[in-house]
Amino acid sequence: NGMNGSGSNLFIAILARLGVSYAFEAVHRDCLFGDGVPEPNIKTTNHFRNQFKARIAKSKAVSPLFDAPKIGVVFDGDGDRLMLLDENGDIIDMNDILCMLYWYLHEIEGLKGGVVYNTCTTFRLKEMAIKFGELCYEVPVGFKWITSKMLETNALLGGESSGGLAFRGHIYGKDSILATLLVLKMMVQTGLSLSELKQKANVCDRHPIQTAVKIDYSTYKQPKEKILELIKEFDFPGVSFKTYNDGVKFYFKDGFSWISYRFSGTEPILRVMTESCCEEALGEIAVDTLMKKLESTAEPQKTCTNCTHYHPVVYCDDSFFHMHDFCEIWKREIPDYSDCDDMSDVERGAACCWCFKQKE
Repeated sequence: NGMNGSGSNLFIAILARLGVSYAFEAVHRDCLFGDGVPEPNIKTTNHFRNQFKARIAKSKAVSPLFDAPKIGVVFDGDGDRLMLLDENGDIIDMNDILCMLYWYLHEIEGLKGGVVYNTCTTFRLKEMAIKFGELCYEVPVGFKWITSKMLETNALLGGESSGGLAFRGHIYGKDSILATLLVLKMMVQTGLSLSELKQKANVCDRHPIQTAVKIDYSTYKQPKEKILELIKEFDFPGVSFKTYNDGVKFYFKDGFSWISYRFSGTEPILRVMTESCCEEALGEIAVDTLMKKLESTAEPQKTCTNCTHYHPVVYCDDSFFHMHDFCEIWKREIPDYSDCDDMSDVERGAACCWCFKQKE
């Protein structure tokens, strides 16, 4: 699945030259990406995954000798990130891909070198590097940091859980086509399926549980600097240490678990990510702790003095304010609309930014 982006045509040409049997969808280039979001995830690939599983079922029904698909590939819009499906139609995410390729390049290809990953990527890369006698480097989110550290240390592999990876000896940028070709080579050379390779590259007794949640912090009328200070005070049982390179990250004593709180650079979103082999509810614990703290420290809502509305908090132009401010300004500036009850929700929303500018 090329998601109507730029990576599929070249990849199909390579597969044809190699004599690989393939089927495809959404490979024609479309600047609107088929009216969808060119982001490989569970939601956007639902149709593709269903088709993939249907082909597997058909192959089993027709004949055991029928060549069922062994791998599914999904590129993003510009072909630098990917997601894979194994022979059962199950998702192989980027954390698993990074672990498999690091194991393959180091143990099968015999290439030596460390690994670079960001703060939101699996701890398994660190454990693998230690096992291989190599160095590992954790950097902030942003591929420029991975590229910089790879050049500095001559690392073998660098990647991030959001879908990008780079290799020594190639361009130091994200390349999903090369990554997929290396995965195909790994499957052929080892004779193992993707599900088997996934287990091969796992360094703990059970596969880690990962969670990722987005919290819209704008509704709590608190600047992110204050929220960050609140998070720094969290006291989770079993925490070994914290880092503040990119938000706040808590590392647990078991060596396999962590919680990361990181602010988006483009929207009022706080990303809460966790990983653990031991605590299944770590993601819920991380989110519940944050929500309770935000709710207990948020400024209470006010009942408008001009009407009966119990107004929510609104976020606009990087500032927080209450909807009752609209009433005060609206009543003063527009006498015909002296009461919020005379306004529809649409009118209040349209007045939002204008009122706030007047307030300033």
